[in-house]
Amino acid sequence: MKPILYLVLLLLTLSCMRKDDDTVACTEEYRMLNVTVLDADMKPVLLDSTFVTRTSTSEVIFFSQEDPWIDSVLRLQGIYIIFTDGHMHQTSTNGEEFTFHGFLGPDELVSEPYIIANDLCHVVKISGRDTIKM
Repeated sequence: MKPILYLVLLLLTLSCMRKDDDTVACTEEYRMLNVTVLDADMKPVLLDSTFVTRTSTSEVIFFSQEDPWIDSVLRLQGIYIIFTDGHMHQTSTNGEEFTFHGFLGPDELVSEPYIIANDLCHVVKISGRDTIKM
C-alpha cells in the first residue's frame, strides 16, 4: 500500500512541472480565484452585480454569467469569483493586472486590483486581497 501512496504523491508533485520537451502535465481540476467581501460586523456583503476588468485592454469579464448557480451560492456567503481557469488565456506566466468591481445598486462599493498569472496549468493570484472588509 505504501508504494502506491508514494507514487500518487510523486505524481501530484510533478503534475504541473515543465518537461524537457516543453509539454506540461496538468491536474484535471478547475480553479477559481475568489474574494470574500464582508461588512464591519464580519457579515457577507451581498453585492447586486460584479465584474472584472483587464487593465491593459479595458475588457470586461462577467464571471457571474459563466455559472449562475455557483455564483448565487457563493454570493450568499459574500464570496465572488475574480478569475477562473476558463480565462487563463487572458493571463501570462508573468501576470496581468485586473480589477474586481462590486456594486450595490448604482454605487460601486468595491474596486480592488489583482495581479493574476498562470503556471501553464491553472490561474494563480500573484497579488490582491483575499478578504475585503467594508
